[in-house]
Amino acid sequence: MVLAELLDENLILLKERCDSKEELLEAMVNRLVQTGRVNDKEELLRIVLEREKIASTGFGRGVAMPHGRTEVVDRVVIVFARIDQGVDFGALDGKPVYLIFLLVTPERDTASYLMALAELSRLLKKDSFREKLLHCQTAAEVIQAFREEN
Repeated sequence: MVLAELLDENLILLKERCDSKEELLEAMVNRLVQTGRVNDKEELLRIVLEREKIASTGFGRGVAMPHGRTEVVDRVVIVFARIDQGVDFGALDGKPVYLIFLLVTPERDTASYLMALAELSRLLKKDSFREKLLHCQTAAEVIQAFREEN
């Protein structure tokens, strides 16, 4: 799976300021609604927040990957947000997160869901890749960073 092909400059947030995980997730879902990728904001937000109640998707190293499967999308979508001040995501290492990837796939598309999660996880384990994302100034630079990793 080529993640750069799933990224869209309109779904990359580099200037967000959020005080909580919930506020950030709502901003990310709102962006999906604004760009016409989601047909039911409340349902998607409910699914993402319920997943967070099960266990935090903040896996440490300043990264979180909230995710969910739902029929309110018709294909795999990824929203990326970089929060310069960090946000408490209840990460495993107890530290704030700065790089957040919201991954949403249709419920019927388990294969794409698992492949996207696995590929994101693989890339985000690399210190050099995370560092590159922290310094991107534009959405185009974020997408280029992904292209360089494939």
